[in-house]
Amino acid sequence: MRINWQIFIKVAIASLLFGFIQFVQAGSMIATLPDGREVILLEDNTWRFVTPQIESSSPDQASAATIPSTGNVAKGTATGAAVVTGTAITSGKATAPAVPSSGAANAPTKMASSAKGDLVAPDTGRLVGEYQRSGVVMVAQSASYQDGRLTIPVSLRNEGTDSVILVEVATILRNDSGEVLKRDNHVVWTSIKRMPETYFRPGTEKEGKILTFTVPKLEHYFLETDITTVERW
Repeated sequence: MRINWQIFIKVAIASLLFGFIQFVQAGSMIATLPDGREVILLEDNTWRFVTPQIESSSPDQASAATIPSTGNVAKGTATGAAVVTGTAITSGKATAPAVPSSGAANAPTKMASSAKGDLVAPDTGRLVGEYQRSGVVMVAQSASYQDGRLTIPVSLRNEGTDSVILVEVATILRNDSGEVLKRDNHVVWTSIKRMPETYFRPGTEKEGKILTFTVPKLEHYFLETDITTVERW
């Protein structure tokens, strides 16, 4: 009697297992992998990953899942959006072009010209250049044009250890084509010997004599400048 009861229990268990297997084969099931991804178990004993549905914001906008990527791999995120490594894929919104900072527009630019020297742009506030020799630094300030004359104020710094009593400068002024308009020698600083109060002392700054050129009026010029003489006392 006990043996028949054990046989009955085994038959019942086998029937339950067979019915469970038939139930699994009758339809698809969803299982969760250890890493959190979901898969669908199909009737033909195969499986595939569950693909999240992506809704388009408009009928004309392609979903992120259908955007082609040239040689790049798209990875699914929690929101279903496509993240592409390599070439960027836009989301349909226009990207504003890069706009240079306002300071770049005011920066001086090198003009294309065959002429040598520093650009002189009268009445624009643009500095011409800075030059030095034997501890004397000369800065050619912004130029102006009036009454047939081009004028360039200069400032001087004595960075040497001795007083200066004479500074001379040679200049060549050209037009855009490189044609020489004027060659000049200028005394931009002079002191009286044996009168110390007139000396250009070390560590001081002075206003030099203005560079003046009688030339036709042009939009801009090119100036070559060379400090030829620095006499100390």
